[in-house]
Order: sequence, then C-alpha cells, then structure tokens
Amino acid sequence: MTAKPKKQAPTSKKRPGRPTAKASAARRSTFVELLENALTLFSLRGYDGVSTTEIARDSGVAQSMIHYHFGSKLDIWKAAIEHNMKERGRQMQLNAPELVDLDPSSRLRVLIRKFLIVSARDTRFTRLVMIEGVSKGERLDWLCDEFLSEGFKVFADCIEAGIARGQFRDQPVHILVNLIMSLCAQPFCAQPTIMNLFNVDMNDPAEISSMQDAVCNLIFDGICVKA
Repeated sequence: MTAKPKKQAPTSKKRPGRPTAKASAARRSTFVELLENALTLFSLRGYDGVSTTEIARDSGVAQSMIHYHFGSKLDIWKAAIEHNMKERGRQMQLNAPELVDLDPSSRLRVLIRKFLIVSARDTRFTRLVMIEGVSKGERLDWLCDEFLSEGFKVFADCIEAGIARGQFRDQPVHILVNLIMSLCAQPFCAQPTIMNLFNVDMNDPAEISSMQDAVCNLIFDGICVKA
C-alpha cells in the first residue's frame, strides 16, 4: 500500500504593493529633471530648435518616457514653464501680508526688488519670453494668458494707484511697466556680454544688490512727483 502524496499548499500570488517612498522619490526626481532640462534647452534654442529626443538624452531617460508623461513637445514645453513659474511665484510672494498695507510708491519699490532678484537667480523664463515674443503665435498667446498678463497687471495696478494718489507723474503705464521689466530681467541674460565688456559678474550678490538700487533710483527719479 503506497502512501498518498501530500497535497501542496496553494501558493498565494503576491499582489504588487504601493511603490516605496524611495521609488516614488526617484520617479519624482526624474520627472523634475525632465522639466528642468527641457526649460534650459527651450530657453537657449527656442521651441523649434529642441527635440524630445534631446530632452530625453540630457535627462538620461528613454524618449518614450516623455511621451508617457507629457504626450507631446508642446505639452512638456508648457509643463516646464508651469513648473518654473510655481517656483518664481513662491519667491515673489505677491500676496505677502507686508505688501498689502504699503502705499503705492513703497509697494512698487518692493515689487521691483523682488522681481529683479528672482530674475537674476534664474534667467531661463526671461530668455524664453524674449524668444517667443519676437512673433505672434499660439505659444505667445498662452504665455500671455497664463502668466505675463497677471505679472504685468500687478505692476500696472501699482503704478496707476500711485498716479491716482499723486505720488507718480501721469505717464503711459504700459511704457513704465515694460521699462521696469526690461531693466530688472534682461541685463542678467546678457551676463557673458557684460563680463566681456566690463569684467563684471552680474551673478555676484553684491552686483545684484547694486542693480536693485540702480533700477529703483532710475525709476523713482523719473516717475515720482517732486514735493
């Protein structure tokens, strides 16, 4: 009489669990790196001068990952800008409590200093806007609708309030806003040129501070009503 073979206990299939914190952090890091590299490339070469293949190669990932996460080049272009603008908004803090109770002249001075230092720390968005602003198109419309209009309005409202209160001379607001934006942002995009001409490093904190003082002096000497 032979012994009956023992029944083997059924093996339970292991269900895939949630990703570990380490794996989630790694994916997040890769995602952010894609956005950062994309913004850098777009700001240097423009939209048409960049391919998703280059973005993937610079990020050390397969091109399929870009299509998986973003879908198209236009989508990653927009996502890269949105990512950058969130950080710029965090640094600017336009709704900070200390700005609310300031008179228009004091508020404009703070806004100029904030905008200049944010522009100095990261020139990519400024360079990208300069490239896209050369000609009309869908991308420029999107930039204006999503970000530029709101940013320009903050400065325009402040200037208009100063004019209404008699603090500022009555001058075309759009000219003043464009002048402020240009003085605060564009010099830092020309760092190699300024270094060649004047041997000055515009990224030096002391130079940034001097630039803040110079821009404020130029603007307020030109727009303030003399007592």
